[in-house]
Amino acid sequence: MGRPAVIPSEKKIWIVLSILSGEIGLAEAARREKVSEQSIGRWKAEFLEGGKAALVAGKTGPSSREEQLEGSPHLPVGSSTVMPPQLR
Repeated sequence: MGRPAVIPSEKKIWIVLSILSGEIGLAEAARREKVSEQSIGRWKAEFLEGGKAALVAGKTGPSSREEQLEGSPHLPVGSSTVMPPQLR
């Protein structure tokens, strides 16, 4: 018996997001995907750590695009803002 097929990162992300949203449990996801619960737990930890690292990196200051938009009193031509219904 060889190694199991490699699961694409997009699918791992979908699985982790499904677990975080409560849509599916970790054990059920492992069963469905035929991988260990430890593997999915590792994916989840790596996903959360990556998100945390991205947020920490973002604290160093605004991007050049953010700085450009902050200095502009208007939205760029052709852009629009869509407000989610729950915020209206």
